[in-house]
Amino acid sequence: MSTLKIQCLENLVSDLQTLYIDTWLQSATSAFAVRLFEVHDGKGTRLAYGKSYWSIINLNTRRITPIQKVIGKKQVFNPKDVPCEKPRKLVFEKGEKSTQIVAEYADLDFNGHVNSNRYLEWGLNTFSEAFLDSHTLMHIEINYTREVYWKNTVCVHKSMENNNANLELYNQDQDGTACKIRLEFTAN
Repeated sequence: MSTLKIQCLENLVSDLQTLYIDTWLQSATSAFAVRLFEVHDGKGTRLAYGKSYWSIINLNTRRITPIQKVIGKKQVFNPKDVPCEKPRKLVFEKGEKSTQIVAEYADLDFNGHVNSNRYLEWGLNTFSEAFLDSHTLMHIEINYTREVYWKNTVCVHKSMENNNANLELYNQDQDGTACKIRLEFTAN
């Protein structure tokens, strides 16, 4: 995945609630595919929606593989859209170091690098319980720029602007940013 943007709605999700996710391929170029999704509760109420931009990496060369070679030319695209802007390039200054993590085997996906969701979990873990209890996460935007592998050390840097957070996950072993995350919260 290259970029991801998720917009949550006011509806809160309980731990016991059944969720349904609809996802579809909207379009593809030679380098990227656009996948959209909606999250609904059991009554069909939309709780969240988003857009993600994907590329496919050749595991041997670590280079982008043309999407059409993988999905074929007869792939059916769904023109349905969601009211979510295209993810943008996140630009902000590196904040204060909040924590340091060493990627473990359980963090990896089948490609041998850290699962995309783990970056978000590492970022969310920098917040206090008091902050998370008094705020609702409404918007997530992630730019993935570098892979993280088993035993790589990642430093999470965080800066706050009102109730919003900018997070940079820096891979010390590769001396570069692994991803940038912007989280927007509302006070409860």
